[in-house]
Amino acid sequence: MITSEVVLTLNGTKLTASPVGELVDGEYQYRIGNLVNVIAGDEEDVYNDDSNTFYVNNAKFNINDLVLDNSYAKLYFPLSINNLNELTLSLVSYTADGVSTEYDDEIKVVVDGKLYAGNKAYI
Repeated sequence: MITSEVVLTLNGTKLTASPVGELVDGEYQYRIGNLVNVIAGDEEDVYNDDSNTFYVNNAKFNINDLVLDNSYAKLYFPLSINNLNELTLSLVSYTADGVSTEYDDEIKVVVDGKLYAGNKAYI
């Protein structure tokens, strides 16, 4: 279990929980037991209170860690992609059925520190 700091702001409507120390590389999930409604004074159990799993990876991003699956035309990114602020790939050509075709397209992957699309796969 990781020690967390919990802060209530915005007139008691926003609860923020943050780890006290730096998280090491690994898989994490927040679990919330009971919350106290400070206005009513009631303790309430939060149904289905586990957060989605999230990953911490402090490794430096290396473009050579990208993997392209030619069978399904999918790119697999390393977890270190989460450490980037911006990443744009340029597609300049592709080959289909042995024929090379010039192509000019920019693919935004990370914008302002966030994955541009939510369906990215990781290795």
